[in-house]
Amino acid sequence: MGAYKSHYQTDPWQPNVDKSGKDSSVQEKAADAYSKVYGVDPTYGPADSSDPPAMVNAPELTMAWTTAPDLVPTVPPQGSGVTPPPDYTAFFVDLAAVRTAEQGFLDSTHTLQTAYEGLKQRVDASHSSQTIFGQNAGQWKFFHDNPKGSLEWEPDALAEGGVEMANSINAQMSHTLQDVAGIVESFGMFTAMLNNTAQLYTEADATSYFPDDPSVEITAGIWNILMNSAKK
Repeated sequence: MGAYKSHYQTDPWQPNVDKSGKDSSVQEKAADAYSKVYGVDPTYGPADSSDPPAMVNAPELTMAWTTAPDLVPTVPPQGSGVTPPPDYTAFFVDLAAVRTAEQGFLDSTHTLQTAYEGLKQRVDASHSSQTIFGQNAGQWKFFHDNPKGSLEWEPDALAEGGVEMANSINAQMSHTLQDVAGIVESFGMFTAMLNNTAQLYTEADATSYFPDDPSVEITAGIWNILMNSAKK
């Protein structure tokens, strides 16, 4: 089976041939085969002398929860006879809206995590494959060295280049996959902080109460909330 053009590589890569290298003939042969498929001529110049990055392990991602939990206070409400909390300016927090936003983030994070798992499976398959980059390029040949003949595998000159390609690309893919995992993890961390903030507001609301001293004024913000609720 010959090479065929990928449906996903809309912007073809341009190969480079280092004529000063000991495997320049192999590079030219590979570049010629690539050009026949993608119609891109190679460039010529010294090879990149930098070593490929070392392989890294991509993390396993799991979600602690996929449904936004109910906002239920855990601290018993305070009553009279206790030290009053500091006097803060009144404010309003729509906890239902916060919980809805959290669920939206959870759904998006779950979608990202599912896509990451699919990508990780493809990268892992590439790492374990011994053929995807032509590492074992060659063909079976029949030799007549003995009366019965023999069928032996003859490696292609491109096989060595395929091994080098696999070592370089697999390491780069492992780093990219780790970066993707970090982005997905950041989504999860943000959602967890959003949930924690909503829980803190819930606790604050549960532990709030009106002062026993009738001479203490109720702030205008609280008064407006009470009046608007009474009208409903």
